[in-house]
Amino acid sequence: MSRLQAPWLVALREIRERARARSFMISTGLIVLLAFGAVAAATILPDVFEDDPPVIAVVASELPDGVAGLLADGALGTEVTVRTSGSETEARRLLGAGAADAALFGGPTLAFRDETRPSIEALANQAIRLSSLPAVLERLDLTLDEAGPLINPEPLPVVLLNPAAPGLDDDVSDSDRAVATFAVVLLLMSLTLYGSWILNGVVEEKTSRVVEVLMGAMRPWQLLLGKVGGILALAVGQLAVGVLSAGVAMSALGTADLPEVGLEVGAAALVYVVLGLLLFSFVFAAAGATVSRQEEAQTVTMPISLTLVGIYMLSLTVVVNDADSTLSRVVSIFPLSSPLAMTPRIAVSDPPLWEIGLSIALLLVTIPAVINLAGRIYAGAILRTGPRIGLRDAWRSARETR
Repeated sequence: MSRLQAPWLVALREIRERARARSFMISTGLIVLLAFGAVAAATILPDVFEDDPPVIAVVASELPDGVAGLLADGALGTEVTVRTSGSETEARRLLGAGAADAALFGGPTLAFRDETRPSIEALANQAIRLSSLPAVLERLDLTLDEAGPLINPEPLPVVLLNPAAPGLDDDVSDSDRAVATFAVVLLLMSLTLYGSWILNGVVEEKTSRVVEVLMGAMRPWQLLLGKVGGILALAVGQLAVGVLSAGVAMSALGTADLPEVGLEVGAAALVYVVLGLLLFSFVFAAAGATVSRQEEAQTVTMPISLTLVGIYMLSLTVVVNDADSTLSRVVSIFPLSSPLAMTPRIAVSDPPLWEIGLSIALLLVTIPAVINLAGRIYAGAILRTGPRIGLRDAWRSARETR
């Protein structure tokens, strides 16, 4: 059996067994449902929570010419639904029945049901002034151009006594921040979920003594590489199903046109989630080899999970809010934190290409080093039963099994 044939067979075994498992089918179905649900929510919720335009009952016969038209055609910059009434009594009846938010009639007078609405007040006042403007200008013997500086004076110049420091992303929109936050959450969930798959799979084989049989036919590093590779292949396939489902949902719901930031962040998230999985999966596998019971798995998972959560919190509190600070730049380049930190930084800022390239290059250099380290620990601990073995003891024991 060649050096790479053994890992390939182990990977195929992992894929066959886990793909047929009920838990994998259920989780894949949930991912598809979540993808469709997220797209549907993003499409429907804005319409659900969008405020309907205000309804104003207008007695046009009692008001200056053009008031109803100014309100109805959106000339004032705000959409308004105008319900023309024949008399003040009818307008008050519509207002009292809840069929209108306000009533505008002779006087002119603006009426509300139980509380005023400043936005409607401003619109009504503006409509009355504009409709009365031609008559006023005629009495003053002024043209519209001559009265322009009085009607619409130049705004006052505005200065800042304490302007924001240069380099801060003051123009970052709420949608960009939302995309960045979603990317961080998705990456953290992927790393922890699939890392747990690998750790529990290693512990299961060690507990059932299956690993002892496999080790008779191959080296520890071959078993480690095949196991992690098989589970990662399933993980990437499951993520691809989720992405494909989201694409189908967007096409079906007519929301296939994504904003530019969404495409950029999506590409970055794909690259960093794959590299992050490669990096941390072998860490989870090595940690799983140091214990002999599922009850102990939580103990060895805790330091890794706390590290990921710490990077996650740092990304949300620092990177998303101040993407170009020194700390944000460091954590988005450092290989252990860049899988979670660089993607949100791309969403809310415009980091130089050399920084993105450096972070990927450092990951590509760090991943083989972590694989080598994890393989050494795995080799020294995978055949050890009983109490949890320490990392130092596993490192020393590796010489006997490699």
